[in-house]
This record gives sequence, C-alpha cells and structure tokens, in this order.
Amino acid sequence: MSQMNQFDWLERWDLEQVSVRTLHCKKWKEYELDIEKHILLNYSTKLLRQTGVDISFLFSLSVLTYEGEKKEDPADILDEDRTFTVELEIDIVYYKELAETIPEAELMEIGSGIVAPDAWAYARELLSNMTVRMGYRPLLLPPYQKVVYGG
Repeated sequence: MSQMNQFDWLERWDLEQVSVRTLHCKKWKEYELDIEKHILLNYSTKLLRQTGVDISFLFSLSVLTYEGEKKEDPADILDEDRTFTVELEIDIVYYKELAETIPEAELMEIGSGIVAPDAWAYARELLSNMTVRMGYRPLLLPPYQKVVYGG
C-alpha cells in the first residue's frame, strides 16, 4: 500500500476503542541501579474481525529486561539474569461504515503501518506505569518510528 493510501485510510477511519485484553507482568528480581540492563522487545499485529462498521486488530507486545551480556534471543537469557517481563495484548478498533469488505491482505498491510503506531502509544504509557508499580524506575519505550508519516 502506498503512503498516500495509508493517509486516505487514516482520513476515512476513526479510532473507536482501545482496550487491554491481557497484561502479565513478572518481577524476577529487585532492581539494582548500578547494574546495566538490556531490553528485548517483540511486537505483532493481527486482524481479529471486519464488519460493515468496524475493523478490530490485536496488538501484542513482549518486553524482557535483563542483566549481563547482551543477547538477541530470549531463550539464551538465564532466569537469574532476568529483571522483569511484560506480556501485553491490546484490542484496537477502528470505525467506518463500509459498502464492501476490504481484502485481508490489504488490512494486514494497514495493520502493520497504522495500527502498531496507534497501539504503541498506549503500550508505552502502560509499561512506564507498570514498571514504577513493580518498584523499578519507569521503562520509557522510544516513540514508534517504523512508519514514516508525511509532512
């Protein structure tokens, strides 16, 4: 989908609802200020349903912070090196009356380019608050930057 089509899509659709489906947090150990932490993030977007008036997506985010040597695969991180983990699923619904069904492939392209940045802002705020409540300093995810908006 071209960048222009994404803008058309944004103009035609309204973000109607954002809700947390699941939130699992695990504190593995106490926070130590003098030890460097690393973070692994993984996220995905999935189409849930399309009706004549709305389209629902599921945004999933996994966060793992750990100490020790930097690694790329969560399976390589020992339990004693883990600081905390968060598993988050957000339902995000867009509203627009449609005369026809949008093909699933096109919706998934929209989902990867539009839904993720919308959901990311909510996930970012939630993670910051949750880490404070877990006794850590706030985890501030960077702003979502995969999609380039015009301007």
